[in-house]
Amino acid sequence: NLGKGKFTAYTCDFNAEYISINADYRS
Repeated sequence: NLGKGKFTAYTCDFNAEYISINADYRS
């Protein structure tokens, strides 16, 4: 359970960073 929660948090952080990079690239 703890490992799964950590993985989910990592995925959320990765998605947020990916969206940020895409937004910068488009502008």
